[in-house]
Amino acid sequence: MRIFNINSQVTPDIEFIKKYISYGFIFNKILKNMDIFIVNEELMDVINPPLEEPEISCADEMIKSNANKISALRHPMAIAIANVFEDEKDKNMKRDEFTDISEILGKCRKVKYNVSGFYAGYSTIGNIFNSIFKYNSSLDKNMYDLINNNHSSIDTNKIKKAIFICHERIIKSSTDLKVDPNTAFLITLFHELTHAYMDSSKKLDYYNYRNRIIEESLCEAMSYDCFKGTEFDGDVAKFVFESDKPLSYKCGIYISEIAKTIPLISIVNRWKHGNVKEILFYFYEFEKLSDDICKVLKQGPFFNRTNIFYNIANRSDDYASNLLAMIIVEKTFEML
Repeated sequence: MRIFNINSQVTPDIEFIKKYISYGFIFNKILKNMDIFIVNEELMDVINPPLEEPEISCADEMIKSNANKISALRHPMAIAIANVFEDEKDKNMKRDEFTDISEILGKCRKVKYNVSGFYAGYSTIGNIFNSIFKYNSSLDKNMYDLINNNHSSIDTNKIKKAIFICHERIIKSSTDLKVDPNTAFLITLFHELTHAYMDSSKKLDYYNYRNRIIEESLCEAMSYDCFKGTEFDGDVAKFVFESDKPLSYKCGIYISEIAKTIPLISIVNRWKHGNVKEILFYFYEFEKLSDDICKVLKQGPFFNRTNIFYNIANRSDDYASNLLAMIIVEKTFEML
């Protein structure tokens, strides 16, 4: 791991980072070859322009007003049972009941969200550095190696992936929450390292909002999970779950609840490999079936939980991802 400052006036305490980076031991392998760049707020917005997200109260209203269409735990189960006897040739037919959560939340009022961190993988890193060089033509003169505390030139053409972090924003948000900014920096780093670990952009369209909900929720939950049971537990929970973040980030609180009974790394690994349908198994198992559904399942050996799961899973990845996002959002609003 190398950490460079491009143009930020503030930097984290590197000794603190080196001391506690081991809390993210799951990332040890990718950290060895990961370059981390500290940038100011303006440059972060050049690298990753502010995101448009649905305003929280509006999203809550839209979810409640469409509950009869998208109830994530009742509606899909009813569909699955109704279709469990379908012919093999019919099970991939387009269904009228597919209501896309992206469309529903797309009708909400929008707010702009300025990010504090960004992971650039193989497909985007070249464009990112091109943007940086256009923004700051004297990049090499301003870049120094924070780990060794001496000037170091770097060949950006050889960098295949990197993480960019705006410590200025982290300090602002951590100050508001009365959290140590160095702890907050590590939380942000672990969030971005989860993106890097999954590197799901090769398989899943992050910019489809339903996928973003899932991915950001997993990253938030994982960044908290790294500190669970440590001396930082309380501050991390405050920074991850209580700060003023948009909907797709707030949903990490529900994923963390699931992680109490299901290993989070199992869910993360399935998202990493694009196995959205398998994640649904975990979520339905966690939430349990409604009393009515349970009664149906007991009526005969053919009706069992596995049949229902597979009936759902036999639909498209889009369908599975949509259901997963619905579950996450609906359950998050119940917890907030």
